[in-house]
Amino acid sequence: MMQNILDPAQPLLINTRQLEFLPMAVELNEQILEIARGTGAFRDQEIKALEEVIDDYFDQFRELGHVCEVACLDGETVGFLYFAPNPMSEGAWQLWWIILRDDLRGKGLGARLLHRAEQQTRENQGRLMFIETSSQEKYGGTLKFYFKHGYEKEAQLRDFYHEGDDMVIFRKKL
Repeated sequence: MMQNILDPAQPLLINTRQLEFLPMAVELNEQILEIARGTGAFRDQEIKALEEVIDDYFDQFRELGHVCEVACLDGETVGFLYFAPNPMSEGAWQLWWIILRDDLRGKGLGARLLHRAEQQTRENQGRLMFIETSSQEKYGGTLKFYFKHGYEKEAQLRDFYHEGDDMVIFRKKL
């Protein structure tokens, strides 16, 4: 029987390796930051913001329904998800962070992380998922990834991050 790699409820086997999702733990902070640095996609200020997001999750946002999980392959931390309901809406959620170790890209794992966030959002009566990302050329693969998984470009805020770097907002009805 063929394995459905997009079903986050099922362990994913990659060459007999198993992917599972676990709640974020404080002791994993540095590993997540190292994975983020290793992608080469994030500036220093973004890494600092990620560190603050994780700290805030444990300080206050976990109780407000935010979801922060790590993806583990054979027990090794290889990815990270952070998504949350938008408090000013009914059923709209935002995927704030999706990070995967660079050497594992292109193997279906990013899709598993994304589908995990979508599944849990649906289970929490979420109806929409929004994702913000950069328009820079180095994010071309990221933009294609979201289009491939059914997201539509909802808006583009010119020069948002800095001159010549727009914020692209994606939307998907779940």
